[in-house]
Amino acid sequence: MSLRLEKNLESIEIQCFSGFYVLGRADSRSEESPLFLVLVVVTIVVTIASEVKRMIEKEHFHVLNYVKKEEYSASMDGMRYMLKKKEVGDDTKLEVIIWPEPYCFAKTEEEKKQRKEFEFSASGVEMAADWLNEQYVEQKPLWELSKKMKI
Repeated sequence: MSLRLEKNLESIEIQCFSGFYVLGRADSRSEESPLFLVLVVVTIVVTIASEVKRMIEKEHFHVLNYVKKEEYSASMDGMRYMLKKKEVGDDTKLEVIIWPEPYCFAKTEEEKKQRKEFEFSASGVEMAADWLNEQYVEQKPLWELSKKMKI
């Protein structure tokens, strides 16, 4: 993110890494100008937008057909996850497992893995996406710390 703020000017330009530009203007050239409020609001909006962008969009998360045959694994900014088909008696479940980076599923200690089961259906996949997003937000410090770990 780049930021240009010059005292006694009428405008401020903010550019975030994705190429999103915001231009705020103020009528007053004083330090008490609403321009500083614009800066705060824009910073909050850009921060929220970048958080949402990193999360799973369940409208585009169509992995059920893949999971019918194979385990699906991915990562999201420090949080690794896997979706897999699990037979429980005569019932089939969707098992979702999360764990912190940097190791793969097989090399991660079992006590670091968290599991949850869902219905094996399209709605189960949507519920799994919601749960993954919740865990990403709730355990953000863990994911941030895990990104810094070296193998």
